[in-house]
Amino acid sequence: QRPWGGGQDGGHVHAARVPATVPGCVHTDLLAAGLIGDPYLGTAEADQHWVGAQTWRYRREFELASDSETFAAGSDLVCHGLDTVAEVALNGRLLGRTANMHRRHEFGVGEVLHPGTNVLEVTFAPALEYIARMEELVGARHHVEADSYNLIRKMACNFGWDWGPRLITAGIWKPIELVAREHGRLAEVSVLATAEPAGEGGWQGRLRVAVRTLGG
Repeated sequence: QRPWGGGQDGGHVHAARVPATVPGCVHTDLLAAGLIGDPYLGTAEADQHWVGAQTWRYRREFELASDSETFAAGSDLVCHGLDTVAEVALNGRLLGRTANMHRRHEFGVGEVLHPGTNVLEVTFAPALEYIARMEELVGARHHVEADSYNLIRKMACNFGWDWGPRLITAGIWKPIELVAREHGRLAEVSVLATAEPAGEGGWQGRLRVAVRTLGG
């Protein structure tokens, strides 16, 4: 039986500031800081289950010159991978919320950026709390582990598997970048193809393309 309970409770890192590496996750940062042991050694897996039950916040300050092209109205903050239930804020303004580890998220920030110091914060809520809310909404679904991993768009093996430990990660697992553009860009492109009989056994095709742009 896996040691889902017991171990540390996280009190030794409460309100602490821990250096973070991006891309990465909370577990690797805590491990690098010596605040948790290697979960692959002995029974140390039980000592880090508290990590997945906490709220974690990444904070980064960055400077922008007053003549920086980044102040273009079309500037976007592109988050290539957030794990998983997160709120993204810039200079105290909420840009949006995410709940999908497997997709990219883009937020317009042209009206939020300003010359000088800017502060980016990404706050991750516990995945288990999100799962509990989903169970209340849609009911439980059959699964083979201790947690209902099939109710969240997150890597399933984070919740334990026959070949690996239960490491419910949180963090910025792919790069974040600030993208400035002078012109509009394509946001969505959809293609619809149809075909109709055209006499003598032939067919006539029609192609319809719909495009949605941002800015410009």
